[in-house]
Amino acid sequence: MKLTIVVLFFSMFVLESNAQPRADREAQLISQTGTLSVMPLYQRWSMDSVAFAEASSIVSLYYPVSREASVSLRGAFGSTSGDISSLGGVADMELSGTYHLESANLVFNLGIGIPSGKKELTADEFGTSLVLANTLFRFQIPHFGEGVRLSPGVLWALPMSEDVVLGFGLTYQYRGRFEPLQNFGKYDPGDEVSATAGFEVRIGDASSLSGDVIYTHYGVDKLNDADFFSAGDKILSVLQYRTFFDLDELLIHGTYRTRAKPDVALGRILTPLKDRLEPALGELFVSYSSELSKNFSTQFSLEGRFFESTAVPFSGFTLVEVGVQPTFVLADGISLPLRLKYVYGNVTSTSGALSGIEAGVGLVLSY
Repeated sequence: MKLTIVVLFFSMFVLESNAQPRADREAQLISQTGTLSVMPLYQRWSMDSVAFAEASSIVSLYYPVSREASVSLRGAFGSTSGDISSLGGVADMELSGTYHLESANLVFNLGIGIPSGKKELTADEFGTSLVLANTLFRFQIPHFGEGVRLSPGVLWALPMSEDVVLGFGLTYQYRGRFEPLQNFGKYDPGDEVSATAGFEVRIGDASSLSGDVIYTHYGVDKLNDADFFSAGDKILSVLQYRTFFDLDELLIHGTYRTRAKPDVALGRILTPLKDRLEPALGELFVSYSSELSKNFSTQFSLEGRFFESTAVPFSGFTLVEVGVQPTFVLADGISLPLRLKYVYGNVTSTSGALSGIEAGVGLVLSY
């Protein structure tokens, strides 16, 4: 039972998304266009005779303070339905700031997670939260409530020539303790340190090749001040090719993620597990974007995701995703993005199949 609880906590709080700071030229620029955006999204998954869904919306504000600095604020709310227990409400708010020291090619950033979301879940709600947190499903709101989070970081761009740029980054994330489950105790996630090294090479006048390697070390999680879990360190490799044809863009993006085996508390001793809990993951994403007119553009995408089979639930899947994202410009500074996606996959070792849909219509105000 103890090991089962450890695995559940790992699935919820450690299997995070692959979003990471990129070390390319675009990361070094502060956009001077402020935006206020709202993105409602409906996501539904079905497997065999089981179906579950999340309806959510993200509200975000981006404000350029100056040519060198910007601030962002993000809030979200959502609710679940289907063959899982109901869970809904407001998620934690996120505040972030960025400062570009242009003379040194440095970008400093600070993210703050404000614990405004729902915590101290019931046992049924906690079971639903484990499903939402699994990165296989990519729910727009994977977590509703955690503790305080502080994430300072720095990126450094090193131009080698007019066509070659190297990039290096370092990020530290402090995660405060909180009570995720009623009457279970105070959970204190271990802090994280990530180091990034990357490059970008311009190929001709309209193409570029870039890549990153990101190494993340995780501290020991504690439960009621006792060592509880030690997640294995993670390596994420990214390679991307981009080329432009007048107003059109072709993007090919590949990632590979692997993670060391974790240690879990058996009694009062952290003991290595024989198997990885987080499966290795390979992803290949291809998109083609086209500006068909002044008021209409669209993006077509095709993605494959390939999960290693491990002890963690929902591993061993091969998924294919097809999407389209048209954007309508209604007036100067007002746009309407649409998001449609269909996902199908199966487990290579069994006949189990999984399918999902995403649909959303947003609103973006630019100033």
